[in-house]
Amino acid sequence: MAEATTNDTVIDADVIRAYLVPSGAGAEFACASNRRDARRNILWGLLRGAAGRPVPLARLAEWTGIADRREIRTLLFRLQRDGWLNGDLEPFTMPDDPYDEVLMSTLGEVSGGQAAVLANAWGLTVAHAACTREQAQRLALAAAALSPLVRTTGRDATESALAHIVQSFRDRDGAEFVVRPIYLESMAFFLVLPREQGHDEAATDASLHRGPRLDPIAEERSAAFVRLMALLSRRYLGEC
Repeated sequence: MAEATTNDTVIDADVIRAYLVPSGAGAEFACASNRRDARRNILWGLLRGAAGRPVPLARLAEWTGIADRREIRTLLFRLQRDGWLNGDLEPFTMPDDPYDEVLMSTLGEVSGGQAAVLANAWGLTVAHAACTREQAQRLALAAAALSPLVRTTGRDATESALAHIVQSFRDRDGAEFVVRPIYLESMAFFLVLPREQGHDEAATDASLHRGPRLDPIAEERSAAFVRLMALLSRRYLGEC
């Protein structure tokens, strides 16, 4: 007999009869720290491919190390209650275009069509959008220069992506950017995005700001951020 555990998700004895899809906030939480727990394990498993098909409870037990199905149901309810997980009627799908093309276009969607860079921990550009290669490398190097502070942040971000301390800077053209750490298990990347408008603290030239906040991805771009995390996790961690 099926048991309804959330507004959208129904669980029976063997499989969840809905497509579990991380929300933008859930994807932000998943990548905000290299600490792993049952919540992040579920979110990463879904991003790595399982959001495209019904998920057996046995697979969730494998990801989380939780054998008690009632405890798994409770965890799923909490993830959905916290806005990190949705139970959808349609599977989560990815474009069929070449990886590099999808990565670049998705990065552009996340940044709202403005300059954005995905850099690795050594300050090398992985992907960029709406800027030249030279500009991208300059932003990637700036992100790497802030990496000691950003890495400390990631180790402390245990409960919410909003616990992050974001590093912001101005480039030589005066545009302000924020550096968001992206953790894929032991791998670290830096997502350099234009600072969202409307914040109460403005940067000055050559200044560095450190405050207990993380500019959340705008709601209209959250789906693109989920897709970006799905792309990166499948590329570097493999598909589930």
